[in-house]
Amino acid sequence: MGIIYRLRDKFEAVYEPATSNPYGIYKVEAEWKQFVTDNETYERLYVTVHGVIKYDSSKDEGVNVSHKLYATLTDPFGYVSEPGMGLVVEGINIRPKYVKGYVEDDVNDIFVIRRFVAEFNTLVRVDQSIATSNPSSYSDIKHGELPIFRDGNHTISFYDIFGMKWTQEIEVKDQFKEYGFLIHLSETGATSKPVEITIVPEKQESHHILVFDSSGNQIESDTFPSFTATIDSNIVLTVVNVGEKRVQHDIYITNILTGKPQATLHWYYNEFKTDSVPEGVTETSQPVTVWYTADRDVTPSGGTSTSHTFYPGDTITSYTFEFTDAAGNKGSITATLPIAIVEPAQLIDEIAPEYEVHIYAMRDGRNEYRSYFDSGTTTTTLEDAIREAGYVQGYSFEIVVTEDSPYKLVLLDGKVSDVNGISYDGSVSNEIDGVTLNRNVITVTKAATFTVVIVDKAGNRSAFTMELGKYLDNTPPTATVSTEHIDFNTVRLYIKLSDTSNDKITDTGKVTLLSPTGLNVEMDNPKYKGQYYYDFGENKFLTITFVDMAGNKESTIVEIKSLDRDPPRVSVKWSPHYVYPDGTPDPSSPSTVLTNKDIMATVTYDKSVEVSSYISFDDGVTWWPVTDDTYDEYFTLKATSETAIVTFHKGNIVVRLIGTALNGKTVECDLRLDDVIIKKAPEINVQVKYNHREGYESGTPLSATITLTPKDIDVFCAESTTPGKVISKDSSISFMVYEKGNYIYHFTDIAGNTNAVDVFVDKDLDRTPPTISVETGDGSVTGGTVTVSISLDEAGTLTVIGANNTTIFSQDVSKGKKEKITIMNNGSYEAIAFDKAGNRATTVFVVGNIDNTPPVISLEPVTLDIRQDSTEEDLMTMLDAGCIVTDNYSDRSKIKVTKDTSGVDLTKPGVYNVIYTAEDEVGNTAEATRFVRVYSKYELEVLINGKKTYNGGTTVVNSNTMTISVTNPLGDEPYTIYLSNGQNSAGQMKYYYSIVRPDANGSISVKSSGIYTLYIVTQSRQTYITKIYVELPKGVQEE
Repeated sequence: MGIIYRLRDKFEAVYEPATSNPYGIYKVEAEWKQFVTDNETYERLYVTVHGVIKYDSSKDEGVNVSHKLYATLTDPFGYVSEPGMGLVVEGINIRPKYVKGYVEDDVNDIFVIRRFVAEFNTLVRVDQSIATSNPSSYSDIKHGELPIFRDGNHTISFYDIFGMKWTQEIEVKDQFKEYGFLIHLSETGATSKPVEITIVPEKQESHHILVFDSSGNQIESDTFPSFTATIDSNIVLTVVNVGEKRVQHDIYITNILTGKPQATLHWYYNEFKTDSVPEGVTETSQPVTVWYTADRDVTPSGGTSTSHTFYPGDTITSYTFEFTDAAGNKGSITATLPIAIVEPAQLIDEIAPEYEVHIYAMRDGRNEYRSYFDSGTTTTTLEDAIREAGYVQGYSFEIVVTEDSPYKLVLLDGKVSDVNGISYDGSVSNEIDGVTLNRNVITVTKAATFTVVIVDKAGNRSAFTMELGKYLDNTPPTATVSTEHIDFNTVRLYIKLSDTSNDKITDTGKVTLLSPTGLNVEMDNPKYKGQYYYDFGENKFLTITFVDMAGNKESTIVEIKSLDRDPPRVSVKWSPHYVYPDGTPDPSSPSTVLTNKDIMATVTYDKSVEVSSYISFDDGVTWWPVTDDTYDEYFTLKATSETAIVTFHKGNIVVRLIGTALNGKTVECDLRLDDVIIKKAPEINVQVKYNHREGYESGTPLSATITLTPKDIDVFCAESTTPGKVISKDSSISFMVYEKGNYIYHFTDIAGNTNAVDVFVDKDLDRTPPTISVETGDGSVTGGTVTVSISLDEAGTLTVIGANNTTIFSQDVSKGKKEKITIMNNGSYEAIAFDKAGNRATTVFVVGNIDNTPPVISLEPVTLDIRQDSTEEDLMTMLDAGCIVTDNYSDRSKIKVTKDTSGVDLTKPGVYNVIYTAEDEVGNTAEATRFVRVYSKYELEVLINGKKTYNGGTTVVNSNTMTISVTNPLGDEPYTIYLSNGQNSAGQMKYYYSIVRPDANGSISVKSSGIYTLYIVTQSRQTYITKIYVELPKGVQEE
C-alpha cells in the first residue's frame, strides 16, 4: 500500500527492493490511470511485477518450470483481500552464475582508472569487499564490485534475489596483464583492530605500487608496499611501470568496526494490531511483542533472542537484548513494558504452540545466522535445516514461539517420544553436557542428543528432537605447500587447502581462501589440479589466510628463499694495492705508486658469469669493445666462470668488464688505472764541486761535493743516509768525498727501474788534521798546580781552553815541541790545533788530582743521650757511633778525626757540645758539632718497639702494635700506663682514666694513624709523659 499511496500524486512509482525476498521480486511498477465515460470518471491501478524464478536444484538445469503466484492487498486497517485465482508463471530453471568479465578503463592524460566488470545470467548482489564499500542493488552487471585485480583463477561469491549465496570459481585471462597485483589483508573478516595491507605487483622486477589515501596524500611507495588502516577507508593504488602508463584502482577497507552497536526498539500490540498504544489506553489483556533493529548487522548473544513477547500472567516487565556485531563489539538494549498486561477472561486454549527454529552458527565467539525451520512447513525437516546450516563451531538456536498463552521450554536428555508428563508449572530441564538454555535460546557446544518440549500454561505441548554433532567442527583447516621449479627464474608454490571435522577423519568440504585475493587455481596439471598456486619471481613470502565452513580460520606463510634473482656481486683485489697514509691496506683499489711491473686486478663473482671486456682511453667517455689481441700491449684478460684476471701492462686506461649471469642479470666493473707503470731507467744529472777551507782557496782542496739530480722521475739512492727517502725529480742529493777516485751511486726510481751512476773526482784532496799529544803527569794528588805537556805532529797553532771558555794558552808551535802549560784547577780542558792547510784537530784532557776540598763529617743522631754519672769511656763509645767521615780523594784510613769533649760534665744533667775535627792527607780540614744530653740518673727509660723515647718528646712509630718496655733505675716496682688519642697533659690523662694494659707480650694496639699521648706513673709516683706519632706504612689497613 505504501507504494500506492506514494504514487497517487505522481500517478506512477517504481519500487526496487534493497534486500532479498522469498518471492524473487526485484522491481514493482505501479501506475494510476483515469478513465472518462459518458456517465463517470474512474481510476484503475495497474501494477507490473518483475521477478525471477528460483533455481530448483532438484531439477535439471535448462528445463521449463512453472510457479503460481498469488497477490493480496492490505488496507490501512489491516484487512487483507482474498488471493484470488493466482497466476501461473513459466520459465527456465537456471542456476545463477557468472558469465564473463573484462576490464573497463577510464583513461586520462595522467593515468588509467581500471575496474573489473562482471556479467551474470541473473540479477545478483555482492557483499562489501575491498572492491566496493557500497554494493549496488540487484543487477546482472557489476562494475568494479568484485575483488579481482589480476589475471588468473578467482573464487567469487554473490547472492540471488532470494538471498541464496552462491560461490563460483572463475578464470580471468589477458585483462590486467602486467598491471595486476595480489592484495593481502591481515584480517579479511570484520574486526575491531587495525588491518595491515600488503600488495604484491604481478611484475615485481619492473613495476611498483604507489599508495594514496582518499585525500591524495601518498602513504607508501615500494615494490611490496605494506601499510596499516585503523578505520574504514578508501585507498587509491597506482601500479607504475617506469616510463609507461600508470593504472589506478580504488581499494576499500570496510571490515573495521569500532564502538558498540546501537539499537532501536519496536513494539507490536496484539490487541490493537498496531505498533503503538492508542491514546488513553493504559493496559491490555493480550501479548505484547518487542524486537530491535541495529545500526549494523548483529546477532543475538548472551543467550538472548531477536524478539521477546510479554504475556498476561508474566511477572517480568522488562527484557534486555544482547547482541554482537561481526567484529565482536557487544551492545545491549533493555525493553521495559510501556503498558500493563492484565489477565484476560478465561479462554479455552487447546492449540499446541507453533514454533520456528532460527539456527545460528557459533563462529569465533559470535553468532552467524545460517538457516531456519518452521514447524508449520511440510516440505523440509529440522534435520534438513541443520544440514543446510553446514559445519559449525557450535550452535545457537533461537526458538521463536507463536502462542497466545505463557509458555516455557523444557530440555530432556536423549530422544524422548512421550512428553505428556511435561507441565508448565512442574517440569524443569535436564542438565545436558555442552547444552545450555536461556529462556528461548539453546546453546550447543558439544555433540548431544536432546528433546525440546514447548509447553504452554494450558498444558498444550510441541516437541522436537535434535541430534547434533555430525556437523560440529572446531579443527582449523590446513594448508599443504608443494614446490615446483618452472624455470631458472620462477618457482611455483602449490597450496592445497583441506579440513576435517572434530573426528579428524570426515572431510568437511570446501575451505575458502580469504587472502590474498586472486591466487591462480591449477586446472591442467593432474598432480595439483584444483590447488591454488603462485609463481614467485623474487625471494619473497606471502601470508595465506583461509577459513573452513565452520569458521575456523588459519594462516600460513609461504616463502621462497632459493630464487636467484639478484645480479652478480663482484669484488676486486688489486696487486699491488693501495695503502693509506696510516698504513691501512685497501686491496679494492690499485696502487698509486709508480712501478716497472705489471699490475693485476682479480675480479671475483659470486656466481657463474660470462665476461666481456671494453677499453677506454678518455676516462670512460668512449668505450672500445675488446674482441681480439689488438689491445694486448695495454692489458690481457683471463676469465673463468667466476673469476676474471686483468693484467695491466700500461696505465692511464680504464677496462670495463661486464659479467652476465645465467639469470640474465648483469654487473659492470670498471677497472681504472692511472699512469703508474714505468719501464725505463731513470736519468741522473751529475755535478762535481771542489771545496777549500776559507783562506786556503788556492791550495789543495779539502773535499769535493758530488750533486746528483733526477731528471724526470722520483728516485731512491742506495748510498743516501736515508735510502728509503724519495728524492723528487725537482730536487737533488749531494755527497761530500775526501779522496781522489771513482764513485758509483745506485739509483732506483719509484717504479722500480735502476741506474748505476759513475762519478770521477780527478783532484788530490787534503783533509787530515794534525795529531795532538798530551801528557798530564803521574796523577798523584797535590794541593797546588799541575803541569801538562802538549805537542803537535806538525807545525801549527795550538790553543788550550778551560772552564767558562777561558783561553789558557794560544800560540804557534813547532812540530814535536812539548809546550809546558800550568793548570791551576781540576777540570776538562780542550786543546785545538790547526795545521797549515787549515785542518782542525781537537782533543780534551782532564786534570783531576788537585785537592782543595775538606772532608765531610756526618753525625747521626746529632744529639746523644747519656745517663748522669756514666763513664768517660761510655761517652767516647757513644761519640764513635754514628760518625761518618768522607773525602773526595782520601780514603777513610788516611783521614785524621779528633773529638773535643772538654765541655761535657757527666755528673750534672744538661746539654753539652762536642767538636769533631777531620783532616785529609793533603791538609784540608773540617769541623762538626754534636750535642750530648746528660739526663737524670733517676729518670725512667721507656722503649717503644725497642726504640728509646724521651720524657716530653715525640717518637714516630710505623705500626699500630707497640711493645712498651719500662726500666726504672730505682728498682723493679709496679707502674701504670695511660694511653690516649691526641695531645694531652698529665692531668687530662688521669681525668680521662685512659689506662691500658699490655698483653702477655707487653704489646698494645691502636686503631689508626695519628698523635697519641703515653703517660706512665710508677708506684713511687715517678711520672713519664711522651708523644707518639703513629704513621702506618702504605698498604696497612686501619681498623
